[in-house]
Order: sequence, then C-alpha cells, then structure tokens
Amino acid sequence: MRVSETRSKRKPKTGASRRKPPSGKPRKVPLKAKVQLGDVLEAAERLDPDSQVELVSILKRRIAEKGRNRIITAVREARRDFAEGRYEEKTATQIVREALS
Repeated sequence: MRVSETRSKRKPKTGASRRKPPSGKPRKVPLKAKVQLGDVLEAAERLDPDSQVELVSILKRRIAEKGRNRIITAVREARRDFAEGRYEEKTATQIVREALS
C-alpha cells in the first residue's frame, strides 16, 4: 500500500507515540517544533521500503516546489523593481563589460 502525501490509508499504530493523552484529545504538535535530523532518520528507517521510497519522492517534490517558489518570488521582485525604474535597460554585452571593469 502506498502512502499518500497528505493522508495515510493505514490505521495508526498503537505505539506510545500514537496514543491519545488522558484527556482523550489528540496531542497537538506545534508546526514549528524543532525536530532533530537523527530522530527523523530513525523514524524513516522504521518505515517499510515502499514507504521509504515514497517519502524520498515526497521530499524531492517539496524541495523542488520550494525552489520554484523562490524563483517566482525573485522574478516578481525584479520585474517590480524594473517597472519602478530601479534598473536601467542594458544589453548582455554592457552588463559583462561593466562586470569585468
């Protein structure tokens, strides 16, 4: 069974990390909670091989998406700056000449 990026179809394991606290409500983990790389690696090693492959695939897609978003943001900022007159139009030759001088 393949694990979906957003939700697993598997039933939660009954380990200590999956148990509800005495209040009966699930524990809330802060989104910005710091997690040690070693802990993540240990957890990944406990996954079955198919889930490990899926995890790597998900991480690669997310990293690529973040990279694309950074480029989109940089291009938008550059276009805005150019439209506001912060840069003057130049040819590639002019830019190289200035960089080498």
